[in-house]
Amino acid sequence: AAEASDDDAESPTLRNIFNRCDTDGSGSINKRELIKACRADPDLAAFLGLPRAIRQEDGSRTLFERFFQGIDHNDDRQISF
Repeated sequence: AAEASDDDAESPTLRNIFNRCDTDGSGSINKRELIKACRADPDLAAFLGLPRAIRQEDGSRTLFERFFQGIDHNDDRQISF
């Protein structure tokens, strides 16, 4: 999973955003959790620069995949704080 730098890990804002996405409390965020979080929280989606609705047919899925893969540096399909 992607790891935040020590400076980022100290940020209460980033921790809050991470926790809002980690709906199952596992300590990591998978694609489904992130999609659901963006759908449920327009402010979160806007902060991340993602659309609220992720759809294959309108290009939003491609945008989402690029975003997620850009954060998931070890390709385990999860984001860790």
